[in-house]
Amino acid sequence: MLSQQVQEGLQTAVSGTYGLTDGDSPGLGLHTNHTSGKPVYLDKNGSRDLALAADVQGVLSGTVGLGPGDTAGIGLHVNHGTGRPTFGAAGDSWRDLAWGSDVDVLSQQVQEGLQTAVSGTYGLAGGDSPGLGLHTNHTSGKPVYLDKNGSRDLALAADVQGVLSGTYGMGGGDSAGLGLHTNGSTGKPVYLDKTGARDLALAADVQGVLSGTAGLAPGDTAGVGLHVNHASDRPTFGDGAGRWRDLALATDLDSRLPVSSPAASGSLTVTNGGAVMAINPAVTFNNQLRGQITWGTRSWYPGGDGLIFRDNGNLLADGTRQTSIQRFTTQGSHGQRIQFPQQFKSDDVQVMVMSMDSGGNSFHTVDRFSVDRYGFSLSINSWNGTGYGIEQRQTVIDVVAFGDM
Repeated sequence: MLSQQVQEGLQTAVSGTYGLTDGDSPGLGLHTNHTSGKPVYLDKNGSRDLALAADVQGVLSGTVGLGPGDTAGIGLHVNHGTGRPTFGAAGDSWRDLAWGSDVDVLSQQVQEGLQTAVSGTYGLAGGDSPGLGLHTNHTSGKPVYLDKNGSRDLALAADVQGVLSGTYGMGGGDSAGLGLHTNGSTGKPVYLDKTGARDLALAADVQGVLSGTAGLAPGDTAGVGLHVNHASDRPTFGDGAGRWRDLALATDLDSRLPVSSPAASGSLTVTNGGAVMAINPAVTFNNQLRGQITWGTRSWYPGGDGLIFRDNGNLLADGTRQTSIQRFTTQGSHGQRIQFPQQFKSDDVQVMVMSMDSGGNSFHTVDRFSVDRYGFSLSINSWNGTGYGIEQRQTVIDVVAFGDM
């Protein structure tokens, strides 16, 4: 009997767990409320009437298309006071919506306004503020510009006639100019910036003025003044380091050098601190008038042939041009012509000759004369115990020649 009753009951039963997922609550019952005539649904939270099809005719969904962060709508009706649709959202206020006719009117007003409007955002860059308004000030008659910082009158063309820019060409760290006018007391132009006012010089003020920076190179110090020292009666030069020093007059040099107009005669010694340099054009070296330059304990002998000898007898090469060097060993006697292995381009050749000890304890003095691009004539003398005599024997010599190849 019970089994038959269960089978008959299942034929009209509705599952309370079909499609149940994690977190869902199973349905416990579904019947008709005799009072409201609506279906009643029961679960662990209690019983609630369900809507019939007739109940939702003309109802709009407040959740269709609802996305993350959206708020569900709870109602849409006509506001009897404004005559416009009123929309309500969960936890929010009620707001009137516009009719299509409202939009048409607004669109026409916007179009009419755009015909005379000025953009407040055109060309707006990062950090800029949009313009909020532009109109004419009835009091000043000037254009008034408005943004978030307030309103400010703009200048008319007539206001800036004859005005100089205080910012034109301004670079990093420069200060803007604030004014330029004539000082009523001095008659000079006055320039103003944030540091104060300063008179500018007129052309007449700088006539005969010397520049203290013309030709200034890195590391140089600018000159600040040049005048006559009343105490010494000499020109005094001042620089940016605060140093003032007297300059020498031509008469000061005349009194220190034995001048024979306009060249100096005799020897010359120059002292600077602990360094001493001397020049004497009348010194003979190797039986030739060559002159002498002395620095400390060392000497050089330049001569008029372009060669420079050191005090140890070595010859300095000319380093001012491209020079080729020929070095070779040969034999020769006094007066013999020595040929270069290769011909030089010109007769401007420098020659250094050294003798080789043959082992007989003989001492030679070696020189050269009649030097040209092809070779030179050898001058060699030897010590005979009591004096030097012409060396007629073939003697081994080392030759170094400098010139253009």
